[in-house]
Amino acid sequence: MDYSGTIRIKTASPDQMISISNTGPGIPNEVSRRLFSPFFSTTKNGQGIGLMLTREILYNHNFKFSLQTIGEWTEFKIVM
Repeated sequence: MDYSGTIRIKTASPDQMISISNTGPGIPNEVSRRLFSPFFSTTKNGQGIGLMLTREILYNHNFKFSLQTIGEWTEFKIVM
């Protein structure tokens, strides 16, 4: 997301949910399917460890999560 974008953070207490969204360029479907794969990166010097580690932590705590782009918003949602 560039400097003119918007970030939105939402929480829902009864659902124990947190959502972090932005109006960046979005994530293409072919990239979205691979984002949590070990050593996959879209950046030149990226190592592909960050989202893989995030996925493992969420799985180990039995949290559900999703990452998707819908319209102008890309949302990362975690349900505890």
